[in-house]
Amino acid sequence: MRVGSNVYQFRNGSTYYLGWRSKLSSTVNNNATFQWKSFGNHTQNYPVVLKVIDGHLSMLQRQPDDSGKIIWRTPVSAGSWNSIVIGLHLSSATRGGWVELWYNGVRQTFTDGSQRYACRTFDSENHPKWGIYGASGSTVTNTVDALKIGTAYSDVAP
Repeated sequence: MRVGSNVYQFRNGSTYYLGWRSKLSSTVNNNATFQWKSFGNHTQNYPVVLKVIDGHLSMLQRQPDDSGKIIWRTPVSAGSWNSIVIGLHLSSATRGGWVELWYNGVRQTFTDGSQRYACRTFDSENHPKWGIYGASGSTVTNTVDALKIGTAYSDVAP
C-alpha cells in the first residue's frame, strides 16, 4: 500500500481497520483470500489470514511458534458478495494485540467467546494482501471491491 509515492508503514502499537467487499467464484479449499502478511526479518509468516475450508470462510490466527488456530468460521457461497471489516491492534507481544471482525455488517464472536481476539499481530513489517493463494488444480477468482483502510470502524464500515 502506498501513500503518495511511499510505501505505508503500519506501526506497532497502532490500530487499523480494513474494510472491503469480496465475491468468490468457487468455495474450494484455498490457502488464503486475505493475509495480514509479515515481511522483512519476521517471526510469523502471517498473523491473520482468511481462507476457505470445507465451504466455510475461516479466520486463522498464527502465533510465533507457527501454531495456527481457526478462530472464526461461517458458511460461504460462490457468487455472493460479502462485506468484511477486520480491526487490528498491532503488537509484537504474544497476546498484546487483537483482531476484530465484522461480516456483512455484523460484529462476529470468535471461538473463545470474545469479540476481540487477543493475539500477536505485528512483526518487523506487515502489509495486507488480497487475492487467492492455493486452491491448487482449481480456478478461483476473488473479486475485491471498495477497499478502505482507517483507524476506526466508522472509517471503513459498509
